[in-house]
This record gives sequence, structure tokens and C-alpha cells, in this order.
Amino acid sequence: MKYEREYMGMKIFSEFVDSSELTNEEKELPVTQMSCICFDNQGKVLIVSDRPDRWIIPGGKPEEGETMEESVRREVLEEACVELGEVKFVGMMKVHFQDNPNKDEGDNFLQARFVGNISNILESKEDPATGRIFERKFVSSEEFSSYIKWPESEELISKAKESILGLNEVA
Repeated sequence: MKYEREYMGMKIFSEFVDSSELTNEEKELPVTQMSCICFDNQGKVLIVSDRPDRWIIPGGKPEEGETMEESVRREVLEEACVELGEVKFVGMMKVHFQDNPNKDEGDNFLQARFVGNISNILESKEDPATGRIFERKFVSSEEFSSYIKWPESEELISKAKESILGLNEVA
């Protein structure tokens, strides 16, 4: 499914795709972000907030030399202070952001999406990248889209629930 949203008055177009659906040219696009829908052992989804008006799923930018899985595990640990057990790649958001102000990303890029099981919840501490302590909350998959305001949130939670069944019987 294709999505459209506005950011700073500019339109961003995106589409959630399985990595096998990417063309060879698209596979060469930079992967600028990793994020993970994390399930606890009751089947609740972890969301985080670093400011009062916004909830997100944990994730961030890959560092030099990291695999996608290493990157998402590190970002989830840094932002949410949780360790992941099993992690599974769900797909990519293929993004077109004409005149993207972030010139490092370019106008066309990919964002990787994962699903994982939480193996350990640690004490909250400052995220090294932002210096902020993220608030954590666990919500049901039915509540997910009321917190995560991305146009693709319904499709993303649906794919995550399908994928988590391959990891265990939580969802």
C-alpha cells in the first residue's frame, strides 16, 4: 500500500514492501533508519516517547559497519533500555521525499522494519544520542495505531503480528 504525508509543508511518499519486492536499483538505496516493533511476553507492544506529544517505536540510524540487526538491537537498547531475544526482519519502507532537507539521505531511501521479542527490561537511562530518557509504555496491538500516528501503522502492526507468530506464540 502507498502512503502520503506532509513534513514541513513538503509531501513524502512511502510504500511498505518486502525486501524481495525491491528492484536491483532500489536495493542500492541507502537504508537510513531501523526500527523494531517489540513484544513483551504478554503480547503487548513497546512504544517510547522522548517528548509529551509523540510516541514512536524504538529505532534510529545505523552506524558505520553495523548490520541492520545489530543496528536495531543497539537502538532499541539505547532508547528503550530493553534487550531483544529473537529479532526478525519484516520489510522496508521505500521512501520518496522530493527536496529532502537531509541531503545525506537523498530524495529516495529505505527504512528497515523489524519485529522482536523482549528478553530483558533494564532500568531507564539517558539515550547517548539525545541525552534524554525515553518514557516507555506497553500497549495492545489494537491500541498501537492510536499512539503511533504513521500512515502505515495499521499495516506495520499487522505484519509484525504475522511475523511474531514465526518467533513464538505471543500474539
